[in-house]
Amino acid sequence: MNLSAKYLPRATPLDPVEDPPGSVDPLGTLGPAEHTLRDVITKLEPGLFKRVTGLAVNDFELLVSLNVFNSALMNDAVYKFKRYEDSSLVYTGVNKHEGEDIGLYDTVLRAKDYKRMFVNEPLEAYEDDG
Repeated sequence: MNLSAKYLPRATPLDPVEDPPGSVDPLGTLGPAEHTLRDVITKLEPGLFKRVTGLAVNDFELLVSLNVFNSALMNDAVYKFKRYEDSSLVYTGVNKHEGEDIGLYDTVLRAKDYKRMFVNEPLEAYEDDG
């Protein structure tokens, strides 16, 4: 696997925790990449996370360090949720994230890999006839 600079995080002089509400990236340094759920919780929307769960980021990090969250299962759950959400939206004619990378719990799935993994076709198309 070749390491490309376009997939590396970009530095920003601002701490997102200090940004005003609703201002995820005021300098536009993050680009259009999808974020992981863990990044949303710890960096992008910690205030929303606290309002919804009652937990501060340091509480969340403590739970992560105690292995309360199984990364593989969390990635699978987020993937399945997004797959269900996408198919529901496409069914209604809305596809506002087409071609974008998919942020899971602690990893990002490239759009081409997501498309390859999720095909909305009948199972019979993949069954062996013989």
